[in-house]
Amino acid sequence: MSRLAKILDERKNSSSSGFEKYSAIIANFSQVLMLVVVVWGYLYTVLPVFQKEKLTEDLARLEIEKSRWEQEIENYAKNIQRNQAELSLLESDKYELENSLTRIRSEKEQGERELELLAGREKISREKLKTTADALADAENQLYEQQRLRLLGKTPISIEFVFLLNKARNTFSIFERDSASTVADGLASAFIQPIEFVDKKLDKLQEQANSVSSEIYRNVQLRLIDEFKAGIQRNASVLQCPEPNFQSWEAEFGGALSLGNEMVESCIDFHFKVRAEEEDWSQREISSLQSSEFWNEQRGIYSRSCSIAIDYKIRDLYRKRWIHVNKPCEERLREMSSIALEPEPILSLTPFRDMSPPSESYIRSEVQALIDGWDKRTN
Repeated sequence: MSRLAKILDERKNSSSSGFEKYSAIIANFSQVLMLVVVVWGYLYTVLPVFQKEKLTEDLARLEIEKSRWEQEIENYAKNIQRNQAELSLLESDKYELENSLTRIRSEKEQGERELELLAGREKISREKLKTTADALADAENQLYEQQRLRLLGKTPISIEFVFLLNKARNTFSIFERDSASTVADGLASAFIQPIEFVDKKLDKLQEQANSVSSEIYRNVQLRLIDEFKAGIQRNASVLQCPEPNFQSWEAEFGGALSLGNEMVESCIDFHFKVRAEEEDWSQREISSLQSSEFWNEQRGIYSRSCSIAIDYKIRDLYRKRWIHVNKPCEERLREMSSIALEPEPILSLTPFRDMSPPSESYIRSEVQALIDGWDKRTN
């Protein structure tokens, strides 16, 4: 623009002709126009290219910045994830530590309670120790007294043993010819039913518990009584013996005595037969003797001897049979304490037996064996 002004000034000052003036004006105008075209070309061609290049460079720079920021953002994201993971671990550690602290506090409280409990137990143990020492001294005195009574022969006999002795004495006199009509009553009285003896045993145990001076021994006795009661309830069926038919025994015993009376005659004949063989009597002598006083006298002797022997044999067979069928009941009475206090598998009891009296055929065979073996005994 300064150049254009200078040219204009030069044109004003020149004294050239109008054509030249107009030519100069046109030339100047063309220059101006060229300048305008150049400016316009610059503005609309060169400048946009420069701007485009600059924008391209800026875009490339921004892309680089973007990549760098994306990388940084990714790093930040990774850091955030790592920090979140670490935070989660810290939260987990915090939770575990809180639980541990709670558990430790709980254990501390429990330890304090147990310590108090142990202190109380220690106190109780000391008291029990003193009581135990007193009980031990008392037990020693009790043991000394028991051993002293044993040496002096004053140990008390068990109530079961005394009961069995009395029953055995009563049984011996039941099977007699003179009391054949009372056999049922005698057997009913002599029959041993262990379950009915329980109350007597408990009364005796209670009496023993009440008689001791030591409270500990009394507690022991009472504990044994409770255990005894529980064992009896548990094994009541074991102590329940089947009851025999007493009337049947009485009837069979009467029948056996009648059978014995019948077999007395065969016993007398057997004695005469043996006597005849021993003294070598002939049939004529036997016939002669049968009508004599000697024969009647001998017959009376043989009759009494046979009657006594057969009666004794029958009574003995019935006594043995009664003892045999009654043995499981006696055993259960003797072992009552073991049945109540011992574990069931340890017990080995005799099974219950047939409670019927001896049969007529058995009595007959045994009496006949007695008669047949008479001469062997006399020889």
